[in-house]
Amino acid sequence: MADLTDAKPNCYYEIGYAHALGKPVIIIAKEGTARHFDISTYKWNFWTDYKDLKPKFETELKATLRSLGIETTRD
Repeated sequence: MADLTDAKPNCYYEIGYAHALGKPVIIIAKEGTARHFDISTYKWNFWTDYKDLKPKFETELKATLRSLGIETTRD
């Protein structure tokens, strides 16, 4: 997971590293965060407050785990 709220440069580096290794990345950012660089075309999960973030993150995490062949026991 990478939180790109407030344009943290180290997160962009870590996303690039994960992509180079073929690892999935869940990108989250607070609504209004500008999309920068080449990752602007990737799926971003925008949130407005932490209550809004939780269900979005859970959905993305479950989908990512399923794509890796890992089934979750909680729905």
